[in-house]
Amino acid sequence: MDRVLVEITRRGRAAARAGLGEPREPDHAAHLLSEWLWGVLVRVAAAEPAGLEDDRLAGRYLFFIGVGYKGKAGGQPSRGFVESVPVMAAGGTHVAEYRWRLTRLGKRHVAEYLDLYRELYPQVDITGLSSFLVDSL
Repeated sequence: MDRVLVEITRRGRAAARAGLGEPREPDHAAHLLSEWLWGVLVRVAAAEPAGLEDDRLAGRYLFFIGVGYKGKAGGQPSRGFVESVPVMAAGGTHVAEYRWRLTRLGKRHVAEYLDLYRELYPQVDITGLSSFLVDSL
């Protein structure tokens, strides 16, 4: 079996595909998310209405889908599909924890493009999202 070693960059992946005779993946529309970001958004949506625990969502994807993030100075702001929301302790005396929830824009994006994402990324598990989306709009 042949092996190809490349640096994981766009150019490296393109070189590996060319060397192995693999077809290039078609570009998706600019308003759609990559498979990686769609999977993250699905995790947050599946945790609604309680939200996803704060420590279960950390990493670079916040710069793409979190409220108030930018990848670099002067860069594009994130899409604002998820936000960290405080959960108050019993009695409302203090914040007990933070949870990641979909914003209104995030809910709308998932609802509008669920069928398209299901075709684009069939391996992303979206079990249970259909009933959630119907109720949330």
